[in-house]
Amino acid sequence: MFLAAYIQGRVAEHRARRHLRRVGFRILRSNVRVGSGEIDILAVDGRCLVAVEVKYRQKGILQADQAIDRSKLDRVERTLMLFLRRNRALATLHRRIDILLLDAQGKVSHFRGIR
Repeated sequence: MFLAAYIQGRVAEHRARRHLRRVGFRILRSNVRVGSGEIDILAVDGRCLVAVEVKYRQKGILQADQAIDRSKLDRVERTLMLFLRRNRALATLHRRIDILLLDAQGKVSHFRGIR
């Protein structure tokens, strides 16, 4: 069970990176770990550093507020700030958090600027 979920997550993150590249993002890193937090994808969109949270659903896509709660957004934001303290060259960029929701049928919903 765990292995299947892990593989599905990796495939979803691959699809998410492909989608982001297709819409003009430059991927910097994936699975960024800082302290106890993790950012699924760190990318640049124009002059904006974007922390992307990827969610995969087997059946249908939920709305962004159903897929990720406030405490998870808080953790992603804290992790992004810790990352920027260690990578000051990127600190001049604007920042935001996006959510990418993917389903088994190939649908991608991109919610920009959740925070």
